[in-house]
Amino acid sequence: MHFFRKRSRPRVAVLTATAAVVAPLCLTAVAQAAPADDSGNLLALTQQYLQDRASRVTDSRPAALASSALTSVAATSPFSARLATEIPALDRLRARTVGTYAQYRNAQVDLVSPTVTVTGDTARVSVQEQTRLVFAKRDTPDSADATHYQVPHVLDFQRHGAGWVLASDALDVPADALDPVPYVNPVKLQPATPRDLARETSIPKDVKPNSPGAQPYSSAPPASINGGVPIDRQAAVRYARTFALSYNPAYERFGNDCTNFASQVMRAGGWPDVGRPGPDGDDKWFQYNVVSHSRTWAIAHEFFFFGYLHSKRLRHYAGETPLIADLIFVDWAWGGVPDAHLDHTMIITENPAGNINDWSRIKVTYHSTDQDNVPLNVVSDKLGQGANWYFTDTRGLPG
Repeated sequence: MHFFRKRSRPRVAVLTATAAVVAPLCLTAVAQAAPADDSGNLLALTQQYLQDRASRVTDSRPAALASSALTSVAATSPFSARLATEIPALDRLRARTVGTYAQYRNAQVDLVSPTVTVTGDTARVSVQEQTRLVFAKRDTPDSADATHYQVPHVLDFQRHGAGWVLASDALDVPADALDPVPYVNPVKLQPATPRDLARETSIPKDVKPNSPGAQPYSSAPPASINGGVPIDRQAAVRYARTFALSYNPAYERFGNDCTNFASQVMRAGGWPDVGRPGPDGDDKWFQYNVVSHSRTWAIAHEFFFFGYLHSKRLRHYAGETPLIADLIFVDWAWGGVPDAHLDHTMIITENPAGNINDWSRIKVTYHSTDQDNVPLNVVSDKLGQGANWYFTDTRGLPG
């Protein structure tokens, strides 16, 4: 994705000490009892809400939850109505994964570094959610056993009688970050990343999007590969898996971090830097130090142009077997139509030999939001039919 600023830390705010007017409750919800330890009770409610949400896309969805209820945690009527809008899409996603390698058996949710602020009749929980969606089946015993994701939340609660009710949940990520698997158009606290479309040349016409069942197609390979140094696919994937849910302190961290992360993965696999600070352009690709890097290092569209047109390190293809450490660029359909400007970069971290068309077996890893080994058909389903998917061979030795 495109970005020009560092990622802000999760916001922890104290709510004003005025009595809040509690919105009418959903009739099917029962307010949770509030013990003397408000903090412990609020964290228990947060845990249950996130567990219910994650379980919605798995085989372990609580049978007691009605089709109109996403969680068993009591919520205000406005927020209950907001959650109900997500249920049809989440249920469709679960149904479409049944029988595929994207089917999830259960979910395991952990709360990391929670902060609870209680002021009068209002409370705020700021927390990092780390969730593991366990696959129902795998290609081999060595295949990934789960999708992992992490995302920071800011949840607001209101006191109701002797208990607390959930009033809102917002993700502390940029507005254009990809939604985690069990979320549909959630509220996001950070603004979308600015785009400089006037600076970006449209995708070349000979670059064609890939899809299941696409006819084989490839750009012509260059005479040399990566300056004569093919990348180590296994090393690249090891780095991606290591830092999928964390950040390497040797690199700057951004709100939309996907291309910065992909560049780190390629460097870990053996791509040498090109250029140094100075006049910038698509013919450079480097991180000079933790705060100095080329635009191609950090912007999806320009990274593609460096790899495909200038360095020839990327070979575009469709209708052939993707290999681990290959990159997928996405032009998603803002307003319903792709605009020939690339928005997102992902790394292929798993695909069995010979698999071309079963996107449930292709697992991708990326930042913003941070997700590891997500089945590509799940990402495709969430982005909708309008997105274009561009697969590129990173010219590494066989994985």
